[in-house]
Amino acid sequence: MTALGGYQLAFADADSVGEDFKAEVEGAVTRLEGRIPKLTIQRGTGGEAAEIQLDGVDLGASSVDVAVPLDPGPHAITARAPNFLPFSQTVTILENEQKTVEVRLTPEPEPQRAAPTPPEKTRSKLVPYVVGGVGVAGVIGSGVLFGLRQSTLSDLEGKCGATRQTCPSSARGEVSNLSLYNTGAQIALGVGVVGIGTAVGILIWQRRHPLQSASGTLFVPTAPNALAGASWVGRF
Repeated sequence: MTALGGYQLAFADADSVGEDFKAEVEGAVTRLEGRIPKLTIQRGTGGEAAEIQLDGVDLGASSVDVAVPLDPGPHAITARAPNFLPFSQTVTILENEQKTVEVRLTPEPEPQRAAPTPPEKTRSKLVPYVVGGVGVAGVIGSGVLFGLRQSTLSDLEGKCGATRQTCPSSARGEVSNLSLYNTGAQIALGVGVVGIGTAVGILIWQRRHPLQSASGTLFVPTAPNALAGASWVGRF
């Protein structure tokens, strides 16, 4: 039994002993109670609805914001509340000392959205085949136009002679078509050769630069200020 407990029992029986003894006991109790350390736990920001524990024991509403007598030494204070980070603090209190601890809880940080992963640079396998297809179509078209040219040329030789100097008026349309087929065959052949050559060049370039992208470009089967050709439009 502690000294304070003994004095409290003596104080309960002091009336039967005498007033002098009662006054002595009362003074001793007051002196001992003054030496007992006290801790006041207050609710701060975020701790309004927190579950608070002192040395692992839950504190009820009657023990919060009230000076609680404790033994001298270290005491652990913890608190938890939904959507808040846990609170933990150790307080060392000495004899005759009174301390106040305010329980403040910090809100849990909002989950951060992961930054989108940039797509890996990949080469476009479709571009060279499209360009090559345009080239092949150009070569085929050139062959068709050349065949029409040869057929028209044979008809004109039959009507106008080998030199085509004396052509009847009925052959004027065929003469015009001959010029059209001749020009068209040359243009189509130029586009075809350029397209096939460009496709082969892209395939070779992609094999040498497998991590680079060919995006952002556009193949155009015409060349500015030229009768036939092809060009690339975009950024490399």
